[in-house]
Amino acid sequence: RFAQRDPVWSPDGSRIAFTTDFGAGTDFELLSYDDYQIGLFDIATSEVTYLPEQKGKNINPQWGPGGRTLAFVSDRKGARQVWLMDADGSRQRQLTSDGGQHTHPTWSPSGKRVATPARAQATARSGRSRRTAARRRT
Repeated sequence: RFAQRDPVWSPDGSRIAFTTDFGAGTDFELLSYDDYQIGLFDIATSEVTYLPEQKGKNINPQWGPGGRTLAFVSDRKGARQVWLMDADGSRQRQLTSDGGQHTHPTWSPSGKRVATPARAQATARSGRSRRTAARRRT
């Protein structure tokens, strides 16, 4: 019924971050779906928490190595960019702002960098993908 995708285990194995379209804007009779947002499933309690302040479409969550931060992709300002937030949904901040279309952020083992594939805005001359790396800003 509702989309639930992009599951990823927290480093300590206690939670799963995922993407869902569950929300007030989803109506099956009208075939209307809410924007994707990030939820957390707690393994011990089976409780699901939907993180606050998610504007636009938010997808592809990835836990930081310490489990206190999530990197994710959001189109809240137009192009899909990489954002960071604390695991409780607070301190949301934009990491990339290059106008490319980013997907699937991946943390370095040290937790100091995030790599992501990005596609430049398509033009008649170029539709090539490029890989970008960004420093983590706290």
